[in-house]
Amino acid sequence: MSTKRRIYICDSHKPKIHGGGCCSDKGSQGLLAEFSLAIHHHQLENQVELIPTTCLSQCKTGISVRIWPDQVVYGRVKPEDVSQIVEEHLLQHQPVKRLEIVPEPRFLGW
Repeated sequence: MSTKRRIYICDSHKPKIHGGGCCSDKGSQGLLAEFSLAIHHHQLENQVELIPTTCLSQCKTGISVRIWPDQVVYGRVKPEDVSQIVEEHLLQHQPVKRLEIVPEPRFLGW
């Protein structure tokens, strides 16, 4: 039995004192909705859990998306990127290289 994947999407409402802006201001709620639709469309509800989360400490490259247990972090994700992430990463097990980012050191708590 395979491990259920988790998609963590930053939905932070963090004040803009850190210079990167918060993901909620960048449209994280719309991104969550788009992932939810795509997961339903591909009937992945039993294989994937969608989790809005607090700050992922990737503010300069937000909206940030973390796929667990794959240890992949995507940055600057937009609603139009969701179908590619779902079809290539979740269905074909091929991370979307153009969206991958190297997490900041404080994010190493996988």
